[in-house]
Amino acid sequence: MARAPYEEFEHTADLGLRARGGTWEELLANAGSGMIDLMLDPHSVRARDERTVEAEADDAEGLLVAWLGEILFALDAERFAPAAVEVDAADEGRVQGRLRGEALDESRHQVRNVIKAVTWHDLKVAKTDDGYEVTVIFDV
Repeated sequence: MARAPYEEFEHTADLGLRARGGTWEELLANAGSGMIDLMLDPHSVRARDERTVEAEADDAEGLLVAWLGEILFALDAERFAPAAVEVDAADEGRVQGRLRGEALDESRHQVRNVIKAVTWHDLKVAKTDDGYEVTVIFDV
């Protein structure tokens, strides 16, 4: 039986996410999907519109934090409710992708958790036999 591409775990007053991917691009997409799933019910969002998302950093951990931060910014500051995330191109210093979703409508979209920030606490990106795995904690 295949393992899920991401899973939530308990972490004191914060939220934790463990994401996996066979490639670096797949890991970034799965981490983004996992964070979206923590923030709101993606099934309540129609993928009508598209937003380009890009991030850069000096290393894998920094890129992951910047990437997830851009997805959080889309929801929090731009009021864009993402239903899905796609990674078009990535290496360990840059990622470019797209969010599919629509304008946030709190009367229709089920907000699950208000994430304040992507943290560096216990952040780990690891190469595994199956690809990559990351553990990330969100401040709520």
